[in-house]
Amino acid sequence: MKTRSTIYRLDSADNRRALNRLLDQLGENPYAAAVGLLEYRAAHRVLPEAFSTVTTEPYRDPKAVELVIQRSGGFCENPECECPRFQHFTPAGKPILQVDHVVDLALGGPDHPANMIAVCPNCHAIKTLSADCEKWRSIFREAAAELHRRRIDGE
Repeated sequence: MKTRSTIYRLDSADNRRALNRLLDQLGENPYAAAVGLLEYRAAHRVLPEAFSTVTTEPYRDPKAVELVIQRSGGFCENPECECPRFQHFTPAGKPILQVDHVVDLALGGPDHPANMIAVCPNCHAIKTLSADCEKWRSIFREAAAELHRRRIDGE
């Protein structure tokens, strides 16, 4: 669970009037008004007075992630990837792949390579954010299980 709260403090009546003028612009051009608000906060050092974050996340075993990256050979494991030879690296020489838990840890999925797949950032976003995410979850589930089985069998 992630929660975040921010309280902004406006020190003077002038600052409050300027901020209200920016907010009035929202109806005319919301993007320009929002940018103006960001610039106003930066120029007047309107910084968060209070900021707290509470995060509770399941443990992810780095060895399991490492095994999945090794299994992938540095390539996206999604069999339907539009760029299957996607291979880019970090400055440290590690592949830019994201290890996805097909059944999310938060939903009780195991932190085990059979439930994990190394995918390029685009495939990960499609599985996570698309309207047909269940289709992609199914594809990833089958691919992860098969890739895991092959490695266990020494193929």
